[in-house]
Amino acid sequence: MKKGQSLNENIILWAVLTVLVIASAYTGLKYLYSGHRVSQANDVVKNLAITANAVHTLGRGSKDTVFVYVPPGINNTNVSGNNIKMILIDGTEISADTIKINTQVIGNIPKLQGYYYIPVRAITNEIVIIGNIPFITSINPDCIGISQMPMNVTISGDGFQLGYRVYVLWPGGQLIEIDPSLIFVEGPYILKFTATNTNFFSNPNPPSFIIYVQNLNGDFSNELEFDVKPSISQC
Repeated sequence: MKKGQSLNENIILWAVLTVLVIASAYTGLKYLYSGHRVSQANDVVKNLAITANAVHTLGRGSKDTVFVYVPPGINNTNVSGNNIKMILIDGTEISADTIKINTQVIGNIPKLQGYYYIPVRAITNEIVIIGNIPFITSINPDCIGISQMPMNVTISGDGFQLGYRVYVLWPGGQLIEIDPSLIFVEGPYILKFTATNTNFFSNPNPPSFIIYVQNLNGDFSNELEFDVKPSISQC
């Protein structure tokens, strides 16, 4: 009995030790993997920040492409102001704080795991775009009288392509899409649309209509204000 009892105790002891070893190895691999993911995300942020500074130094119209690997477990990204951030699913925030970005950056970084070529371009001497989002710089005219419609309106910016859409945010909060047949892309820097009384109405008082451009991936541009007054004399 004692010999059998000793054997059973040894089996139990080995089983417990095996479980502990496996648990310890799993924990170690988990932390190792987590640290590797942080390192990969940091590489993405660092390389984009360095490239943003480089095209900014070269001036307006300069561009470059960064080849990156986005690791799994990215919950969100943010490109704004003078910083680039990637937020992991555990809440860890990776940013370009250690690299001073010498210009304003806007744009986006893919969140899904994979390899990507990310364009970086200096749109103005003060703004660098990261990613493929459209960017609008001006709208002409920015105010019309209701009796002038239909009227062609020109949006200047960067990165326009055939198939891009134009949206109008009404003062009351309703988002309206301009009929695609009324949108004309004349190249990467010029997009025109026809303003009609289907998409606009006379609005003598603030707030203004807000114009957005949307790319083929569904990303919205920055916004510009547009006014329609009872009379052109009120513009």
